[in-house]
Amino acid sequence: MIKITINQEQLNSPDAYEITAWLRSKKIGSIHLQIRTDYLIRAIHVRCGVISEIAVDKDHKMQGIAQQMLKEAMAKFAKEKVDLAIIEGDSEKILKLSERVGFIKLVEANILIASVGNKKIFDVLRQNNHDIMI
Repeated sequence: MIKITINQEQLNSPDAYEITAWLRSKKIGSIHLQIRTDYLIRAIHVRCGVISEIAVDKDHKMQGIAQQMLKEAMAKFAKEKVDLAIIEGDSEKILKLSERVGFIKLVEANILIASVGNKKIFDVLRQNNHDIMI
């Protein structure tokens, strides 16, 4: 049975977290995330949850572990009243995985986004697919 935990990362900042997947006592996956308020979208400051790393042990890939951790990240973002979730990077594997939990790719910005608390901003970005400044 896979256990998912979330812990605050003490070294980086008070708004940085690591979600970890465990099989018994072995760490088999992790996602690093940070909650930031410095995103500017169409001249509006937005509280964003940023996912910067998704990793799963090679022996445990294709078992839904990354998807479980992403869902946990989205729940954490909702609890923290985040408006928009962002995954930095655009590899084909990350794109397929993130689409399963509601993310879309912003072509010009080279990021993936999903609505958490502010559907209006998400809809504007989805329709226009541009105008994001970090």
